[in-house]
Amino acid sequence: MGRLSLLVATFLIGLSGVSNGSDASEKPDYLISVFSSGKTAPDLPLVSVLHDRTNQTILRACSVGASLEALASLGVDSLEQRLDRMCKGKVLRRPDSVYLPMAAFFTGARRERLDSIAGSCASKMADSVEVLLNDMRASDFVRPAGLFHLLWSLVIDESWGSIWGRLKLPEGGLPRAVWIVDPPHEFTVGTNYWQLPAGSSVAATWSPHFRDHLDSLESLRLEHLYAAWEMPVKDSAAEALLRRCGLVGDDGRYRGLTYRDSTPFAAKRDEWVGRYSDQVARSLDLKAAAKALGVSEGQTFVILLHEVAYELFKRLAHTGALDFPEILKTGRPVDETVNVVSLELVRLPTQEDAAMALWMKSDYHGTDEVVNAMKEVLVADPDNLTMRLLRGMSLYDLGRYDEATSEFQELSARAAGKPEAKRLYDWSRIWLGHVCDAQGDRAKALEWYRVVANDGSPNSRMSFGQYEIEDIDAISWAKQRLQSPFRQQ
Repeated sequence: MGRLSLLVATFLIGLSGVSNGSDASEKPDYLISVFSSGKTAPDLPLVSVLHDRTNQTILRACSVGASLEALASLGVDSLEQRLDRMCKGKVLRRPDSVYLPMAAFFTGARRERLDSIAGSCASKMADSVEVLLNDMRASDFVRPAGLFHLLWSLVIDESWGSIWGRLKLPEGGLPRAVWIVDPPHEFTVGTNYWQLPAGSSVAATWSPHFRDHLDSLESLRLEHLYAAWEMPVKDSAAEALLRRCGLVGDDGRYRGLTYRDSTPFAAKRDEWVGRYSDQVARSLDLKAAAKALGVSEGQTFVILLHEVAYELFKRLAHTGALDFPEILKTGRPVDETVNVVSLELVRLPTQEDAAMALWMKSDYHGTDEVVNAMKEVLVADPDNLTMRLLRGMSLYDLGRYDEATSEFQELSARAAGKPEAKRLYDWSRIWLGHVCDAQGDRAKALEWYRVVANDGSPNSRMSFGQYEIEDIDAISWAKQRLQSPFRQQ
């Protein structure tokens, strides 16, 4: 089953700043939750604005709207400057001289309504989800300690599109939403997904008290994959980190949950997603919930499905049906990280995958190590046109413009006349224009852009997020560059 392109990120705001969960006794005041369909991220509040306790007080006072005169009664120094910063930081907005939260804000009575609706839905589902849990436990696909990760990250957090379809909601993809909850639910969790080389991917559960593993594991894309395939991990520091997280045992064997598509586990997981989706669709009155909460049905869908899951965890943990991992409560012990991580494996990594991993690790930009690794791939496979494009871009990043020009010219020559390579052919010439812009040769850059504008294909669509080039066809991009030069962001 293909994973939906979802992004859910949360930021806990405590009185001293963003909590990284190192101290489980910290009680943050807000949970800022961000959901995106993966296309264009919504406008996010400037989290640093809410590091200040006084600004939190102001936000609470604005929960249902407040005039400047009403806020003045708070006795806050430099009130207007604070309000200006909160508006510029997209925390507040000011329609008709009244300050309101920019995001949906659940506090006080509104928070209680959200709790009530989520609790009612969870109570209808609890028995069925407990049966589902027992089936998962009996399947022997995962150690008991990994059951929570399986339920949340591989079933519930994979069910969004399925539930959306069962509720017969509008086509066009899942909605984006930003919301603030005061206080956050005690069982708040999330999942980060990221791609590995060789078509594989990672799912990592996190909580407000345990997020440290996310950056660490994301930096070990290739080494983690090698370990999962029980291939040698040559980087001793990487191996030490994997051992510290419990992902590699003392015997050198990988201990984490791995699975492949078209296997009994994958088929069973799809069944569990379907069963959970059916239960939510039967238990949730989305239209009534949206009316009660005062937000759109799409936003209610996103917000409520998180809160329903959290309420289910609370109830199931209370009855003893579900163990909430200790590491998600306290961030300790670190070697239990293995219980909140899983890998979907596709194929063994190759030399090309190793080069791609280096490129990903450098935030999709070039380094000397990246361009050298890509060169080795091209020596073995000169017709790897995608690798030529990426190497040319990496050389561009390093300011090695003459070498970048040679790489793009070689790509153009090898792609010319091949219908299946038309997209790369068009973009190789656009990148030649980009290089000329970087060198200050605007006249030559215009020549390249005119060529693509005249004979490029509207089907030659690409996106390069690291350069803020969103999904666009070659002709449209070339025409934009005829109006203004390309500047690397």
